[in-house]
Amino acid sequence: SATPIRPEEMLDTVEVYFKGNLFHELSLSMAWYYKILPVPVLVQSVFDLNNQLDKVQRMLNRSDCTSERRKHIQDKIDFARLDFRGSLSASELIRRYLPKEVKKMLVFCKDKEDLQHMVPEVSNWLGQAGFETEIFEIHNGLSNRENEKTLRRFRRETGKLHVLFSINMLIEGLHVEGVDAAMFLRRTESYVVALQQLGRCLKAGSDRHPVVLDFVNNLSGRSVYEAMSRELVYHPAIRAPKNFKGFMEFEVTGFLSDIRARVDDMLAELDAWPVMYERLIEYKEREGRWPQAAEGKLGNWCNTQRIARKKGTLSEDYISQLDRIGFEWEVQDSRWMQYYEELKVFMAVEHRCPKRGENKLNTWCNTQRQAWKKGLLSEERTRLLDSIGFRWEQDLDSLWTENWQQVLAYYRKHEHWPKSQEGRLGAWCNTQRRSRKQGVLSPLRIRQMDAEGFIWTVDEKWQENYEMLKRFYTENQRWPTARENKLGSWCFVQRRSMKKGELSLERRELLERIGFPWSLK
Repeated sequence: SATPIRPEEMLDTVEVYFKGNLFHELSLSMAWYYKILPVPVLVQSVFDLNNQLDKVQRMLNRSDCTSERRKHIQDKIDFARLDFRGSLSASELIRRYLPKEVKKMLVFCKDKEDLQHMVPEVSNWLGQAGFETEIFEIHNGLSNRENEKTLRRFRRETGKLHVLFSINMLIEGLHVEGVDAAMFLRRTESYVVALQQLGRCLKAGSDRHPVVLDFVNNLSGRSVYEAMSRELVYHPAIRAPKNFKGFMEFEVTGFLSDIRARVDDMLAELDAWPVMYERLIEYKEREGRWPQAAEGKLGNWCNTQRIARKKGTLSEDYISQLDRIGFEWEVQDSRWMQYYEELKVFMAVEHRCPKRGENKLNTWCNTQRQAWKKGLLSEERTRLLDSIGFRWEQDLDSLWTENWQQVLAYYRKHEHWPKSQEGRLGAWCNTQRRSRKQGVLSPLRIRQMDAEGFIWTVDEKWQENYEMLKRFYTENQRWPTARENKLGSWCFVQRRSMKKGELSLERRELLERIGFPWSLK
């Protein structure tokens, strides 16, 4: 699975669907490494460079640079506009990088308004690139019947390039055969969503590498490449067969790096510090955070200001301007800040720290706790974590008791223990059963659960009948007869199993606990 842990739902698919029975976890990065899944060819570009060039134009108009430099930069802006309509255009990128044999392509849009705007735009790009197309739309604004009809038409072969525009559909659970290209026209808000969307054009065993056209609408927007690279970072250290060379990096092509280099070159020729300061303010307002070093020129510029201040070479005027916008001086580790921002969002939503096994954030949190205990965590980072209510000591006993009380409340309300498919509490119960089997659940906790009649068996059908039997006796003050109903037949089977010595000790104790008679008088 690309996303076995769903942070937005706090869902562990192994617990929900397989009751915790995991033979081997095959992550998306591992599937790429072993070449089980085809590795996408990533083609990056910008589909609206005019907005970016307009910003550079406004900066140039406000700049105090010399007239000679102004003319030189103006020529670069004008030539960039011409190139973007020609050699760097979206249609030219498609013509150059999208193979003619591609017959089915998915296009992911931000919302319905974006979809309606981009359908004619993308159709025009594909037409100029020499593709004869047939356009389809699928989204939650249409009925299930309409969407299913659209998918059937999309699957048919007509010789044309079938292009399916989607908003929130096709993220998870639905796979359309024959799709070997995808176009992203939206800013990547969620790594989970990006990977699920990407999975629509990945098929195990295929020797065809899907083409991913990753169009961003500005040069600082998050891209699909970030989601893919982020997944590959977590590739674990594993043993590989001798002479086996696994996949370790993506093939990235397109015009994005050329376009970014040209825009950065124009900015570098302007009065550098005020220009970068303005870009920093715009970035903070748009993203709600400070840029990281890995995010290009602006991130590097921020680190340069921090280093210059430490060395005493940054002017008091510049320090004052950065202080005015709340600039963070001490946080230089972009990776640390990335996790910090994720934790900040998590705690704002869940009002707690991540628990063990929930997601990768928990591992990072434990690392911070260990560093803090050893005195290795800086005062600035300690202050940042304190400001969001981070817990430095993990109270695992309290956490276990809290979950147990929730399970008890569920049992008293529904008169049965949570099942695997009933969400987080069912998954927690399965974890306790597995821990008891492995001998890692403490005797005290086992006694606590036994005192409430917790059922340790994972045979949910047997458990369901057992709960029905308890209710029957409570309501009727007698036990069902063998021919009375299905419950009576079930009781007969338990007695027969007892006589043959086939009834487990656990089930026998459960039945005796409610006074079940082993013989009918």
